[in-house]
Amino acid sequence: MKKRSRKKSKIISARSSSVTRMAEQIFGSPTILYGGLAALLLLLSLTQIVTFDSTRGATQDTVSPVVAKVMAPIHAIGSYLSNTTSFTAMQAEIRNLRSENERLNEWYQTAQYLRAENQSLKALLNVKIDGNLSYLTTRILADPASPFIKTVLIDAGENDGVAEGQAVIGEGGLIGRVISVNGKTSRVLLLGDINSRIPVMIEGTNQKAILTGHNDDALLLEYIPETITVNKDMRIITSGDGGLFPAGLPIGKVGQVKNNMVTVTPFARGETTNYIRLLQKPGAGRPGSEYIVTPENQDE
Repeated sequence: MKKRSRKKSKIISARSSSVTRMAEQIFGSPTILYGGLAALLLLLSLTQIVTFDSTRGATQDTVSPVVAKVMAPIHAIGSYLSNTTSFTAMQAEIRNLRSENERLNEWYQTAQYLRAENQSLKALLNVKIDGNLSYLTTRILADPASPFIKTVLIDAGENDGVAEGQAVIGEGGLIGRVISVNGKTSRVLLLGDINSRIPVMIEGTNQKAILTGHNDDALLLEYIPETITVNKDMRIITSGDGGLFPAGLPIGKVGQVKNNMVTVTPFARGETTNYIRLLQKPGAGRPGSEYIVTPENQDE
């Protein structure tokens, strides 16, 4: 067996040598031979790349529709998630805008309230009163709940020096008088109440009369002598008689004169007034006591 193997090796070696000698005879030198082999290998490599690209292109053409169908739901889900995120952000922005709008509306309502309050105080200051009189400024808490009762509750009482009978000035003129006093609040009888009777004077004539209420908007001027001519728009002021009110407080002006009935339109109404002034005389032991009608001073 060893002899045969040696014999085959010799034969292969001899053939290889003969091939080498033949190649040298053809190419002239081993360098040219190896260069040619390298070029051949490079050509084969390029051929394989082109073949691979062609195969890859064909595969892509086949797979592309399938990939597109598979990716379509994924793209749809992605788009949905994106839209959901945008919608959520939009809802948050809407909530923020609503909250900001509510805050602005609160500020607007506050500004409107302060504006009305400022106008009310300015109107109150425009009422000219005797410089010898002092006063307490306060506000109205509640309007009458019944059309048959013309009174209002004010935010000042005995603790503030309020007393029965004090004159109450509103935004434009006299609106009534204090009829009851508690510790922190008081009740004011308005001019329009059926129980209201105020001694007045027609400005410019020195003619005195009584202004009465009838539980409606119109006030009536009564006890006017037939010899006195009353014209529309004449001003009506307090006369000071009986010590109920100081003289000269503005009340209103004549509205209609018909069939011996004279109506008066008041400058101020307690139902629409926010702030009022309670008149006091300086140095009085009990504020407002000088204006209270009693049996002792009723005929003065």
